[in-house]
Amino acid sequence: PVALAPQGDLARDAAAQAALGNLLGRQGRWPEALGPLTLAQSLAPGHAAYAYNLAVALDQARRYEEALRMYRQALQQGASGASGVPVRAVERRIDELQELWTQ
Repeated sequence: PVALAPQGDLARDAAAQAALGNLLGRQGRWPEALGPLTLAQSLAPGHAAYAYNLAVALDQARRYEEALRMYRQALQQGASGASGVPVRAVERRIDELQELWTQ
C-alpha cells in the first residue's frame, strides 16, 4: 500500500518547490525552474499562482504551446483576482501566443 502524505505536508511541499522554481527563474535558469514548478503545480493543481508561475517558465523556455495551456488554466483558476495572477497581463499574453499559432 502507498502511504499518502497529509494535506498539510503536500501544501508545504508544493510551496517549497514553487519557491525553488521561482528562485531559479529569477536567476534566469528557466529550464532548471521547470522541474520544481511542475512539481508544485502537480502537488496543488488548484493553486492558480503555481499554474501561472509554471506558464511563465514554459513561456521563457520557449515551450509556447504548453505555456498557453497553463496560462489558460491559471486564468480560469485565478479569475477572482485574489489569486495573485495578473489577469490582464495573462489575457494579453494568451492573445499574443494565439497569434503566433495562427500565422
